[in-house]
Amino acid sequence: MRNRILSFLEKAALKTASSGKGLSCPGCGISNQTRNLVSGQVLTCASCGYFGSALEWITKPSSSPPSDPQRIPTSPPPGTRITLEPRMGGILWNIPATGKSGGLLPVGWIWTLLCLTMGVIVLWLGITGTGSINDQPATVERALGMELMMIPFHLIGILMLYFGYRMKFASHQLAIGRGRIALTRRWLGRAKEKSIAIQDLESIQQVVFYSRNYQPVHGIEIKGGRKKLRFGSSLTEAEKAWLVAQFQRSVWPDRFKKEEAKSPDVAEPAGVGTRPFSILMPKSSGSLGIGIMLLVMGLLFLGVGIFLIKPIGMGHAHSSEGFFTIFNRLFSLLGSGFQIVWCLISTIMLVSGIACLRSHRRNAGVEQRLIGSPTGISLKRLRHATVVEEKTFERRLFRDIRASVMGSVNGKPMKRIEMILGDRSETIANWVAGEKADALVEEVRQAMR
Repeated sequence: MRNRILSFLEKAALKTASSGKGLSCPGCGISNQTRNLVSGQVLTCASCGYFGSALEWITKPSSSPPSDPQRIPTSPPPGTRITLEPRMGGILWNIPATGKSGGLLPVGWIWTLLCLTMGVIVLWLGITGTGSINDQPATVERALGMELMMIPFHLIGILMLYFGYRMKFASHQLAIGRGRIALTRRWLGRAKEKSIAIQDLESIQQVVFYSRNYQPVHGIEIKGGRKKLRFGSSLTEAEKAWLVAQFQRSVWPDRFKKEEAKSPDVAEPAGVGTRPFSILMPKSSGSLGIGIMLLVMGLLFLGVGIFLIKPIGMGHAHSSEGFFTIFNRLFSLLGSGFQIVWCLISTIMLVSGIACLRSHRRNAGVEQRLIGSPTGISLKRLRHATVVEEKTFERRLFRDIRASVMGSVNGKPMKRIEMILGDRSETIANWVAGEKADALVEEVRQAMR
């Protein structure tokens, strides 16, 4: 059941990615055109040569942005409007306004208009004494009290609009030189500058600024001591990766010269050996605990949705109240819809919990080994030394083994492990603790040499 769910989610993610504008390379951040992606497909970046499974390309940018400046082209990304301007003693990057709000403006306007509409309705009920407020007869005092409670919600909408318009129309200039790095933001005819001494710099990297559609949105952060310079969340992934690499090379040129001299390109392994090996695969973690948690939560939430959640209205409005009966019926409809959605989500949690428990029971007493012979690689599932399932691949097709982030538990990453075999990828483990996955990847790479 768990494999079916993962397969369904995988196909849905690949279909969505195929219909988009392209995928950003996990190695350099440059966007590549992608069409008709299928499970197990291996993609290769046209800019830096990085190769990886289609799933890795989909999930990698969301988990962590490109962080290897050596793999990022030194020339600006295609189509960028960012310009470089050499200055005495340094360099100036001109970063024009992107015209994008990152989704904050439409959400901000919808939120603000809903709050304003609710505020007007509550005030009208209080002034006219029609209907009820919080199941009490409507009065001006109760209406004003409700308005005071809604102030934080209005402020949320105002903040979303402020940051959305600033993100859309603000331009930036970043200057490096004369012992400091300075960021100037220009918006509404005003310029605001912040700077950090280069000797105090600690990091230049991409960090998560906020989430959109449950996906993290990264921006550029330059940190030194207690100071931070942050911008660029509306730039393209390629522009962010390129700027971070440019800033790092400009601030620490000697460091990267040394690293480039001693770090060869590792996109392709040096070669595939013939030495036999047998490696015990780590087991997927947490299926029992997660299954019990989802099962209990699904049952409890489903009970709440069936027995406790009831359709609600605005009050005790009667048909004689005319216009306000429309709002009463509307809120009753919304209440019924909320009950249906609540029960649907609870059912999904319940089914997922059952799937996790079944998976745990099926894998009890089973070990999985990756076995290498001079000509092949076998992935075997054994119960009491008896092979219950086996997959075999040609050893000469092996290109690499990768561990990519699927999610996290208690702040610790959980990873999927894949082998790249020719132009296909094979998933050999899902939801493995990050440290164990990385250790296995290194062990297999060493064994394959």
